[in-house]
Order: sequence, then structure tokens, then C-alpha cells
Amino acid sequence: MPIDGGSLPSRGRLYRALPRSRSALLIVLGILAACATPPVQETKQFQQAFTAVDGVGQPVLDDLANAERLQGQEVAVARAKRAASNAAASTGQDCSPAWRKIVANSGYIAGFCIADAGFYSKIGDPPQTLAFRRALALIGQFAQALTALSDGTSAAVATAQVQQLAQDAGSVAASVGGSVSGVGAAIGPVVNEIAAALSPLINRVAMIASTQQERDVVIAAAPKIGTLIIALEHAAPAMFNTLTEQAQKQIELSDQPRTSDAAPIEAYRVVLSDYVVLLGRLDAAWNQLVTVVKQPSNAVSLAALTQTSSQIVADAAVVRQSLARLRRGDSTN
Repeated sequence: MPIDGGSLPSRGRLYRALPRSRSALLIVLGILAACATPPVQETKQFQQAFTAVDGVGQPVLDDLANAERLQGQEVAVARAKRAASNAAASTGQDCSPAWRKIVANSGYIAGFCIADAGFYSKIGDPPQTLAFRRALALIGQFAQALTALSDGTSAAVATAQVQQLAQDAGSVAASVGGSVSGVGAAIGPVVNEIAAALSPLINRVAMIASTQQERDVVIAAAPKIGTLIIALEHAAPAMFNTLTEQAQKQIELSDQPRTSDAAPIEAYRVVLSDYVVLLGRLDAAWNQLVTVVKQPSNAVSLAALTQTSSQIVADAAVVRQSLARLRRGDSTN
């Protein structure tokens, strides 16, 4: 009962009785609540874009793996021949078994070097290709972790994903830590930074108490993914050199080189150029996603990311056609 004995006002009368400033405050709070929706659509849009770029990258990396294996085997043979011609050049710390000639240029390496295993193994990737492939995969894992921390995924599942992300980042950093050339040198420093930023997630029991804190760590590290995408772009020259080395050698060693001998070289130039452009657009999409995650989502940001992602998917289809022509030996023009 009311104190003054009168009747209670209805909800409508009570709301109308609120001061104008308080009514405005309620409206503002309602708008903010609507804008605070987790960026689930945005992260999924980026994942679609990444999947398209990854679909282009994997066949290129398969070719890179084959080229790197052959390159590594040639280096091993050359090292063995040098050891055979100058035994004093070998030290007790280096693995440099000598070359044993059978006939003409045929022969074999009289020993086994652990460091060369990646170039002779028929499973997995050789070192440089492995570094690029795993670094590329980190981008997709990062997007998945953001989705898990945004879309209501159970805390246990979200925690498992972000911990796996942190562990994989550390593993990639360890694999490229000593690289002084090639793809590993291009991406190594950036991967080290990502691993360091995510390191608290590995020791979650001691350092992280909630999925919100996990989210804070992931968001703080997110801008470094953009730097990684740029580093993958900068690795393209090293990839080009490896992919085209055999074709260049054939031209240089040929007594009568033909113009058509350079076709594979120019084909890879086109494909890698397309791939670099795709990575640049993926970087733009990632920056848009980071902005959305850090700030309340809105229709404008979603529309921008949707447009960028759709363009990436369409462009990736064009690059896949170029790859198909390359593998058939057709012109890429």
C-alpha cells in the first residue's frame, strides 16, 4: 500500500513521470546494450575471407615444398662433393659425409645428416614451407579463438582453443627462431612477438582467472596478427626464388634456351603477385575485425567487413583459376 493511502501509479504513468534526463539515460543505456553485441558475425566474416586465402595458399605451398626439397637435396649433394674433394674442410661439429662416385655424375652421399631429413622425407614439409604454412594457420586459429570468446561458447571450450593457439604460436616461434634467411627470417621476429604476447595463456591456471581475461590477452595480441600478414607478404621474394630456381638453372645451363623456358617463372610471378594482393586485403579485413572487437559492433562496421571479405572470396576464385592454368602449363595471361 502507498504511504499516503492513494493508489499505485501504473507502469506507463510511472515511466511518464520520470524526469526527461532520466528517460534519455534509459534510452542511451538501451542503445549501448544493443551495440555491445559480441562480434560473432564479424569474426565469421573474417573466417570466410581467411578460408578463401588459405585455399589459394595451400597449393602454392605444396609447390614450394617440392621445390624446397629438391633445393635442399642439391645443397646436401654439393656439400658432400666438397667434403670429398677437401676432407680437411669437414669439422667434427658439422655433418658433412663425403660423396661417393659411381659413374659419371652418379653417386651417393656416404652418410646421413639429421638436418637434411626434412628435404628427403616424403611426409610433412621441409623447414621453410613448414614455417610459412604454420604461420598462416595461426591467423585462422586466432580468428577461431576470437569467435569462441565472443559467441557464447562454453568457457572450457574457449579456454582449450586459446591455450592451443598460444601453444602453437610458441611452437612456430621455436621452429623459426634461428632462421637467418628465406621465409623463416621474414616471419620469425613477428611470430616471436605473438608467442610472447600469448604466453600468459599457456600458464592459465597461475595467471588467468577467467575467459574475460583470456579475451583481454587475445585482443591485446590481435594487432600483431596484422604484422604477421605483412611479414608473410614480405616472404614472397624468398618463395619466388625457391619456386623458380630449377627453371632458372635450366635456362642458364641450356645450350639453346628458348623463350618458352621462362614461362613457369613468369607464371609463378603472376600467382605470387595475386597472393600478395590477397594477403594485403586480408590484412585490411583483419584490421577491420580488430576495430570491431575492441569497439561496440555496429551495422556500418559489419557492412565494411562484409564487403572486404566478399571481395577476397571473389578474388581468391580468380587466383585459383591462375593456379589451375599454371599446373596445366598454360599461360597465366
